[in-house]
Amino acid sequence: MSIFRNHLPIMGASGQSTGYTINQSIRFDEGNNAYMHRTPSGESNRRTWTWSSWLKHSNTSTNGFHNIWTARSGANDYFEFAKEVSDAGVNYYDIINKISSSTGLRLVTTAGFRDPSAWYHVVMVSDTTQAQAANRFRFYVNGERITDFSTETYPSQNYDTYINTTNAHQIGAYNAGSGYMMDGYMADVNFIDGYAYGPEFFGEFKEDTDIWTPIKYSGSYGTNGFYLKGQNSSALGDDSSGNNNDFTTSGMAAHDQITDSPTHNFATYNSVGANDTYSSSTVGLTNGNLEFDSNGGSSLKVVGLTIDNNMLEGYKWYFEIVLTGSSFNTTIGFRNADNGDDTPSVEIESDGQIKKDSGNVGSATGGFSAGDIFGIRLDWTDSASRKISFYKNNTIVTGEQTFSASSSGFIFYARESGSGVHHLNMGQNGTFNGNKTAQGNSDANGIGDFYYAVPSGHFAISHKSLNLIS
Repeated sequence: MSIFRNHLPIMGASGQSTGYTINQSIRFDEGNNAYMHRTPSGESNRRTWTWSSWLKHSNTSTNGFHNIWTARSGANDYFEFAKEVSDAGVNYYDIINKISSSTGLRLVTTAGFRDPSAWYHVVMVSDTTQAQAANRFRFYVNGERITDFSTETYPSQNYDTYINTTNAHQIGAYNAGSGYMMDGYMADVNFIDGYAYGPEFFGEFKEDTDIWTPIKYSGSYGTNGFYLKGQNSSALGDDSSGNNNDFTTSGMAAHDQITDSPTHNFATYNSVGANDTYSSSTVGLTNGNLEFDSNGGSSLKVVGLTIDNNMLEGYKWYFEIVLTGSSFNTTIGFRNADNGDDTPSVEIESDGQIKKDSGNVGSATGGFSAGDIFGIRLDWTDSASRKISFYKNNTIVTGEQTFSASSSGFIFYARESGSGVHHLNMGQNGTFNGNKTAQGNSDANGIGDFYYAVPSGHFAISHKSLNLIS
């Protein structure tokens, strides 16, 4: 049985804080054709500009282009910055500029960037006035310049890119509503018009570590420059640079403002290697890997995440799942990462049965219904006797169950062969993707947004929690 795995700590490139906090990100859901767009009123500097953003990719398995930032007027004239997923499942960054069908710029990374638990910081620097070809366009990931490309075409001197034209500029799409959409999160987006700035303007390596961390950009933005931070949930495309270069959103809602950010990374489901034993079709993962369904099929689908015991040892943890749909054939549970399908395991099934090592140990009266909220409480204070408790609509069912997890960690998993849809909340989205009204309950450190009050002494599974209690 193939399991999606998401290892904690989930710090990606930004595991520590420099004092600059990014409080939220903007979620782009490919399933909703979510994107932003703006058409500049006047042409500006097409030769010299800088783009900086933090990215957390969700769809890392679907072949093709997943566009991050584009400008275009048709099939023959465009700039495109995208994540490209190959047949082998490798995720490349691909940058291309065409004018009259002629490719003036093309850089395709050889390195793959497919970790859906990590935040990546990307910087593109265009300065086609430079005499040396390789300096006319520079690309950085997590503070390091990328110089190894499978395709490497640099622009001619004084080449005009399609950026800063008076044509549509889109974030999260290539051609609105026709595929090639981004799926994931974006945070702290800076576009600097007329200036060529390196990554040191937006981040730094944490002292005595090799971890790239964000800093706040404090320079000028130029005429068409903008700063998108998603501070206003009702207008996620608002420009905070002072230029009022606001973007219009499509397919997005207030619940697409997410507290998952480069300085506070939360766990999600993982899309890497998505499949199951019982069907050739893949599971459905949407809404930034916080929503899981059977993808329209009747065969059993499995999704999960693996968590390192050593990170959680000695403390108590909590997260929630809400179910939507009309019929359920569902299992939510845990198993030892070293063992096979079901042993040893602790799980709750849609008929209400609670099982331990495949044997019934109790029942949650009434089984599963649409709108049910399941709270999962982990007590890892005793490494010899770890405990798991299930709550249904804030009522504990069958009490604590002991669980033997190996040094390799444990797997939290969900299975579905009905029409049930699972909405995960590790604390980053208390609306469960817009299906509930957030209640604003946080953990013992004031972290997270949970529907029900977090059990006393328990924490959200996030990098900030791990840092605060370690």
